[in-house]
Amino acid sequence: MLDIGIYTIHFVVGLLGRPRSVRYTPNIERGVDTSGVLVLDYGDRTAVCVCAKDSDGPIRSKIQGVDGWIAVDGPANAVPQVSSRRRGEQIQTRDLSVHPHRMVEEFRTFVDMVARHDTAARDRLLDHSQAVLAVATAARRSAGLIPTEQDPS
Repeated sequence: MLDIGIYTIHFVVGLLGRPRSVRYTPNIERGVDTSGVLVLDYGDRTAVCVCAKDSDGPIRSKIQGVDGWIAVDGPANAVPQVSSRRRGEQIQTRDLSVHPHRMVEEFRTFVDMVARHDTAARDRLLDHSQAVLAVATAARRSAGLIPTEQDPS
């Protein structure tokens, strides 16, 4: 969960915010969750995240609604290509790969934020990181991977 799953949580929390409830069902191998299913309940919508280090299947994120869908072809921490289709319309695809290395734009944004002393942007990113870690902690707790807050151990 704290390895590859953190990118998926980052992506979903960035789109939908903090969920009402979190449930994680991991596959445990030698004491480590090597894959699992994370369900984030938002009341009027649900996010289902499948994270795996023990599978080499294609990586894809899909947002599906009654009027269409959006699919990210590739990892959630890169978002290299996005396809979408509204009901009754043609599929549209956009290549978002600006640079060969996925972190170039992230570093440019960081450098710009520091140069402009943009503490508001810093605070938004820190709040987002805290929300992501809260979801990851709740997921691990729901799976019994860490003690509950009431558990004295």
